[in-house]
Amino acid sequence: MKRNKMGNLLSIAGDDAEDIKQFIDSFLSQDSESDDPEEKCVDFCKIIAVADPEDEEECLREWGVKQNASNTSVIYEGEGQPPAIAHLIFFDSEEVVPAIVRALANKRPDLYFRYEFCDEDAQYAGELIIEGGYEHGELYEPRGEDAIVLFHEIWGRYDAFVKDEKTGRYVPADETERQLEMG
Repeated sequence: MKRNKMGNLLSIAGDDAEDIKQFIDSFLSQDSESDDPEEKCVDFCKIIAVADPEDEEECLREWGVKQNASNTSVIYEGEGQPPAIAHLIFFDSEEVVPAIVRALANKRPDLYFRYEFCDEDAQYAGELIIEGGYEHGELYEPRGEDAIVLFHEIWGRYDAFVKDEKTGRYVPADETERQLEMG
């Protein structure tokens, strides 16, 4: 099933802020989609090696997606001090990347990993939590409350959905506008 573009939020927490920053730096590279040398992206090749990053079939088999991540933002919690929690927001094609998160967690079982994902239509969203070798996760109800909150956090588009007061469900704002114009 082809999905919309996927937004990903990976939170990593631990006891040593500088250690977390160094760990994150170990799997970031310059974003190939940007001319700015300061723009970084999560580099799946540094997490799970592939012989040819241009080979979509190999990438899909190893990573769960056909291409590397792009447009990565790294946000460290705490002002003016090293972080104890870091959040990475990155985008890829249509699928989710639990294999990447599991590989990171296997490299650093002492850290806490929370991976959340939401497509650009809030139809496919959920989370995977890995801590100390244990994992659990869930899929969120399509356009349900959890999916919409996550959509806002990842995509930053707070006006994309409105709650239909009759049904209690979220609908795209542009559909609501069309219904008002026709009604």
